[in-house]
Amino acid sequence: MALQGPLGWWLVASLGTERFFGIWAFGIFLRLLLVGIMGLVVIPALGLPAAPVLLTLVGFLMASLGVEGVVSVLQSARVEVR
Repeated sequence: MALQGPLGWWLVASLGTERFFGIWAFGIFLRLLLVGIMGLVVIPALGLPAAPVLLTLVGFLMASLGVEGVVSVLQSARVEVR
């Protein structure tokens, strides 16, 4: 949530600007980086089972990305191109 919330708001705030795709790509990169760090560093350090933790994390990120997409589509109908 600490990563997804600000990224989502930043993306929605950039709707209609030329920065939109750059911010979107940066957000995808950060999400993949988070999954990599969790899988390679945090999960082994804590001794947790990798599959359930990573599946839960990726599922949450995908659901949040879906919500972000819906909000972006709804907001884009209201935003004029800047």
